[in-house]
Amino acid sequence: MLNFLPPLLTLEDVDYDPNRLIMEAYRIFRKDFIDNKPYFHATPIKLAQGIGNDGKENTFWHIISGTDKKNNNFKDPNPNRIKYIRWISPIIANSNNNEILCFEKNIKKKKRILLWYKNEDYLVVLERRNNYIILWTAYPIEYPNLRNDLIKDYNNYIKAKGTSC
Repeated sequence: MLNFLPPLLTLEDVDYDPNRLIMEAYRIFRKDFIDNKPYFHATPIKLAQGIGNDGKENTFWHIISGTDKKNNNFKDPNPNRIKYIRWISPIIANSNNNEILCFEKNIKKKKRILLWYKNEDYLVVLERRNNYIILWTAYPIEYPNLRNDLIKDYNNYIKAKGTSC
């Protein structure tokens, strides 16, 4: 594991209380992306607009639960997604590290920046806008077909651009 990544957040850390896990994850998210103003390569990072459940930002809910594409709703919070919440900000801040694969891809007519920590199969997704970047989501890669698509997309990006972003 990369030395700049903090320990994962687990249910054990909050005495196996799923509500406390969500509260702690939100505290970390808030500290990293609301109280502090992060940057990606000197460009400010903002959150997608919208407030979701319990007054928490939609970006937070997307990160900890994902979306049900069929109904376009957030899924239930997933401890396997939540545990990586401490990694998002350090991955963005250290995106120039050789072990973080950084590449861009157009998804749904949007220019997405993908930061993939391949050794641990964790992906942070940003979206490029005119003068800022949106933190879109982040999640562990759990399916081999998605991993294969990422490898292909990364190789195509490097072939076209000659370097990572």
